[in-house]
Amino acid sequence: MYKGRKKSNLEKFFVYLLTFILFFQFTGISAFAIPIKEKRNTLSLSRDFLKPLPEIPQKERSELAQKILKDDLIQPHAVKELNHTLTSIRDIIGKIEQKIGKGESSAIQIKYLQAKYESLKDLDKKVRNNLKIRQAKQKEQKAPDTVQAKTADLVAHYDKNIKPILNRLEDILKKNTNVYENRALKEIGAHADFPKSISAFREYFDNNVRIEPEKPELAPSPPSFRPSDFKPVKPDTSGKVKPAYLLQKSTSSINSSNILDQKTAKTSPQTLLSAESGAIGVLSVPPPYPEDLEETIDVVITQEMRDLVASLNNSPAGIFEWVKKNIEVEFYYGSLKGSRGAFIEKAGNDIDTVSLLLALYRAANIPCRYVTGTIELPIEKAKNLTGVDDPQKLGSLIASAGIPGTLIVSGDEVIAVQMEHTWAEALVDYDPYAGAKAGEGDLWVPLSPWYKTHEYNDGVDLVQMSGFDSESYLDDFISDVKPESPVDLYKLYFEDYLKTNNPGMSWQDGLRTRKIKPEKFRTLPNTLNLEVVSINGEYAELPDTLRHKVTLNVPQVSLSYSFNLSEVIGKKVTYSYPAADEASKTL
Repeated sequence: MYKGRKKSNLEKFFVYLLTFILFFQFTGISAFAIPIKEKRNTLSLSRDFLKPLPEIPQKERSELAQKILKDDLIQPHAVKELNHTLTSIRDIIGKIEQKIGKGESSAIQIKYLQAKYESLKDLDKKVRNNLKIRQAKQKEQKAPDTVQAKTADLVAHYDKNIKPILNRLEDILKKNTNVYENRALKEIGAHADFPKSISAFREYFDNNVRIEPEKPELAPSPPSFRPSDFKPVKPDTSGKVKPAYLLQKSTSSINSSNILDQKTAKTSPQTLLSAESGAIGVLSVPPPYPEDLEETIDVVITQEMRDLVASLNNSPAGIFEWVKKNIEVEFYYGSLKGSRGAFIEKAGNDIDTVSLLLALYRAANIPCRYVTGTIELPIEKAKNLTGVDDPQKLGSLIASAGIPGTLIVSGDEVIAVQMEHTWAEALVDYDPYAGAKAGEGDLWVPLSPWYKTHEYNDGVDLVQMSGFDSESYLDDFISDVKPESPVDLYKLYFEDYLKTNNPGMSWQDGLRTRKIKPEKFRTLPNTLNLEVVSINGEYAELPDTLRHKVTLNVPQVSLSYSFNLSEVIGKKVTYSYPAADEASKTL
């Protein structure tokens, strides 16, 4: 009988070595990578938790970007954001004192304090630059000496007040300990002089810092829907655009035994390892462009947004989950609020919700874009999304909101709704964290932050409970002139009834309520959980045709000015002009 030759010791060694490498590849590297990355304090400084932007040639930068880079543009919200940051710092200091008093660890609060300290330094530079530009313009325009002197006094006053705050924070976070640079947060909190420095700073802040109260922003009015008999517009189902997440295709198929060699290919931004049915492939990933990281009219990034992104550790999955969980669904067409309005009101349509997601992603240095198209929702999902159970009324809601859409009918039954929709795509670090952690982007993923499911509570049937007679109610209302509206009288009726019969209830207990069904996203999905009929566009900046606009006219002096609503949402608008003569001053 034939016997195969015995393997030499050298051959056995290489077999064992290869087995060990493959085992370590799948179990060890990921296990070691997580704690290594987590050692960094990702909240400490923007340049620490944001990877540096790719160098963009000067000629490719937008005019706005060039002005910002040259420090030639006033940033009007800098003072407001600086005041907001100072208020946050005072709150954090108070929480640290409470933790110290209870003998608890304040590492998390110190982490936030570090982030706020770095934000304060950045905002200080912006405020100083604003003052510098103001002084230069006054000098150029030959403003009166009194005006220039007043501005100089303002600069001196600001410098006198901000420096002690920055120095004391630096003393707390740096000079009292040599572990700040190493991000050893527990050691900072355990330092002997730390509690004294915290208390001294809080006393100084309370006695010397006075923050001007913010003027309350005008609450934006809800979008006015069109009449219910508005002629429906059919959605565009002819689009054949292929966005980046569909253009990335597998260019080769390799055997899993070559995984170690192929893993090295990830050093190129154009390749990605993906596993499908046990096979390993390489994806060709379309590169991002500078515009995918820039602010636009609709994608505005505020300091509050940057703070939110920092608190979520720049996690793509964490940011997506926050938007899905916190932004309510509204129905109207086009960009009305932009990212800023959606963030203030915690509500928006699909476009404004995507604008907010893009603003948060770009604040985290994650390239992202709009994708527009037409989707088809099964009727039950559409009912849950809108809160309307009657399919015909559901169609009227979509039409009155100006959203191109149509009902899909089978026989006499409405089975689905087709409607135009906007979603996002983002270039995230998908291998190996599936978007759970911040990192170099290697996969475009489609995301719809607006679409979500709801849980409903129909409330108490107050009409049946109270024996409400609608005919008697109407007869009573029209029999005499009353200052109250029909709705107010309706509420008063139930309030009087409940006060006598059910003291613990109010008329609001009879309302149908809903809340967003919570979804957890420890990782990002890499497919869109919607049926896409067509894709009509892909944009880094929203087309102007999708923006709501307002035009102010003063016909007496032939003045007219148009602007985008998203630019002024929640702001007070002042329209002024120099009078041509004495008679014009009275207009």
